[in-house]
Amino acid sequence: MVKYAPATLDTIRQRVSLEQAAEYLHLSPLRGRYFCPFCQPTGKADHHTPDMGISNGKGFHCFKCGKSGSDVFALVQAVQGGTFPDAVRYVASLAGVQLKEEQLAVKPPRISPPAPKDCPPPTSPIARPELLGPLHGLSEAMEGSPGEEYLQRRGFSLSVVGTCGLGYASPTACRAIGLDKGQPPPLGRVIFPHFAPMPDGGTDIISLYGRAIDTPSNPTPKELRHRHLPGPKGFFRAASVRAIGWPEPLVVCEGPFDALAVLAAGWPRVLATYGVGVSRLDWLTPARSILIAFDADTVGQAKAKELAAALRHRGVSVSILTPDEIEGKDVAESFALGQLNPAIFQAVQL
Repeated sequence: MVKYAPATLDTIRQRVSLEQAAEYLHLSPLRGRYFCPFCQPTGKADHHTPDMGISNGKGFHCFKCGKSGSDVFALVQAVQGGTFPDAVRYVASLAGVQLKEEQLAVKPPRISPPAPKDCPPPTSPIARPELLGPLHGLSEAMEGSPGEEYLQRRGFSLSVVGTCGLGYASPTACRAIGLDKGQPPPLGRVIFPHFAPMPDGGTDIISLYGRAIDTPSNPTPKELRHRHLPGPKGFFRAASVRAIGWPEPLVVCEGPFDALAVLAAGWPRVLATYGVGVSRLDWLTPARSILIAFDADTVGQAKAKELAAALRHRGVSVSILTPDEIEGKDVAESFALGQLNPAIFQAVQL
């Protein structure tokens, strides 16, 4: 058991406010309140009223689901899902405080007998196995669909797509699986699965993402282009985290099309985080060397540096792909331009 001096914890609380921690955790504010990461994880796209109050003197509390905590450590632990020492180390790194950890003697844990080998592996509490059936049907519908034609226009063959569990949802199917409650895009969506990596090396499906199919002459409005099912987000190609015998480093991209580009360019160990907000650092730490390949814009590079600092604090060797190393605004555009060389992933200095 780890113990910290109360004065040290007070110093950290004084240097990092709850509001600052909420910003680092990518919580979305609106009119003085925040979209709750527990009952409103998809934020403004699916909810109109933020229900979580955050105050440095009072703690945090969601008036919808009741989730609450007293200080910055409780907020970080609740959002990231780690232990209290994990939360303290994370906030201390933001505060620039050097920690001294005192190890307390504890009784050894009682060891339970091993489970029978025929027992199924444990599942994630956020797993949604009911999505596997619809995803299989959508994957079967990909060949010869507008979804396949769209992916081919972007340079991705069915041989690459077929290894990733992608599917095609017609406008009717989009409504049936809950991605579009209103009017779906006329050509439907390409469907990407969200998976959560499991400690045993497997993955659990937890959500679906749909990208509207459009054409250069008739682009989909940005606000209608992307849809995720309500609930927690996972990773695209999450199994890459623990892949044994695959090349190092693990390339972590911002969007699934970036990950497809890296895969199509010849680098198999790649995943996408579905955005720059990565709250589950524990899902990435099994990969001991990581190359972050976020977008080349200011936000993407700033978030890449934040993620790199947090992962390094947890003992992961991390490097960042800089805008000078690719052509275009992201690796997907670099691939489309024929300029994405997988050698840049192998040659990176970690």
